[in-house]
Amino acid sequence: MSFDPGARGLAAQARATSAALAIRNVGNVGIRIFGGRVANVKALATGGGAGRTFEVVATTAVPFDAIRVVTAFGQTGGGDAISPTIWCSAKAVPDVTDASIATDTGWSTVNFGGANGFGGTFNPAMPPAASNSRRVLTVSDVMPIASVARTDGGAYPAIAIRVYLYTNGAAGNYVIQGDGAQSFANWENHPSGRIWRMRGKAGQFSNSGQSGMTQANSTAENGSPVVGIVYYARGKVVNVAGFGDSITEGQGTYIGEGFGFPTCQALSRNAAGVAYEWSNLGWSGQSSTSIRQNVIDAIATGGLKFDIGVLPGGSPNDIGTTIAASDIANIRYRYSHALELLRGAGMVPVLCTWMPSNAAIKNYGATDSLRRALNDDYRTWARHGAVIADFDAVLAGATSGGQVQMLAGTTGDNIHPNDAGNALLSALLAKALRGASTVSAGMLAA
Repeated sequence: MSFDPGARGLAAQARATSAALAIRNVGNVGIRIFGGRVANVKALATGGGAGRTFEVVATTAVPFDAIRVVTAFGQTGGGDAISPTIWCSAKAVPDVTDASIATDTGWSTVNFGGANGFGGTFNPAMPPAASNSRRVLTVSDVMPIASVARTDGGAYPAIAIRVYLYTNGAAGNYVIQGDGAQSFANWENHPSGRIWRMRGKAGQFSNSGQSGMTQANSTAENGSPVVGIVYYARGKVVNVAGFGDSITEGQGTYIGEGFGFPTCQALSRNAAGVAYEWSNLGWSGQSSTSIRQNVIDAIATGGLKFDIGVLPGGSPNDIGTTIAASDIANIRYRYSHALELLRGAGMVPVLCTWMPSNAAIKNYGATDSLRRALNDDYRTWARHGAVIADFDAVLAGATSGGQVQMLAGTTGDNIHPNDAGNALLSALLAKALRGASTVSAGMLAA
């Protein structure tokens, strides 16, 4: 199917799909992807005893009867990534405290393509991404691991996942989530209860009873090869995928959650009892070219099927200094294609208007009028059935030198929304997602 890169073509695509979810019975599979860019370079020595074990303790929105583990690997700019072997195991846990997990038994192996690395079979090897600034998402087989009631006061079902990475070939670098500097330690005690705790320890602690690794003798990781979980839920789940740059990823916020996760948490508090899960597929520094490629890569991943796709209508990463008409034309056709890709994958697209940036970091000057004109065009699509989240409107502040600045108090670095800015975006995105989905209570036939 060909597409029209102009406004009418974009609006027609969005109009054709905006009501799709409203008449669709969303499924019982939940997807939570913690996130972000995959650019954290780690060194791995050769040999079965020279690897590292990563542990993720995460929570799901509702109880579950089976899970699939989602991993992500990337490639450095030098192209020196290796294909590590992965051994994976998981356990639904009633208590997320260190003492409880350290003594838990009954861990289950997790297979990828019918195989695992236990017993020295050296399978499966996890390939790196095809190029820098891309990720390979891999979803494990469906494993019959059911949630258990929490005994530690937690409100959400919890699961512990361990992967042991090593190489049976040449030593080298592998690339996982994070950027090597940022810290996700705040997620170990997220105030919502939706924790995502990442720990690591040198050596193999992913089978043989799981002994020898505790929170006390491991270290907090700034990334992990485990980036998500697919779970077969006891109820309906609306899966929302957020694509974009560092603004989607959550840079600029205290806990690194951005606007998407809080939105889905708020929407989950509905009378129908339907859960919303957020998959963070933002990537710091990505332009519209890379964002579109990330959409393509996510859609191509077997085992991932989202209901709603959130896409920015522009990024400051597309612009060097001033904005040109050619920039706008390129943004139009790339996001036109990305919107069609979302629709073709069964998602309802939600398009966000292009937010302002302060002149202190992006000095558009009078050429900011081109960004504003593109946003005005986006706004007309809502009259034709498209779902538009007008992020630009809620973050637009004073005009200086012909350029609209970010609203005072909504940014700490002149380009990323801070906690206050993301709170405004979350409230707006919640309205947009309600417009993209209709949930209703179930029926108990007696």
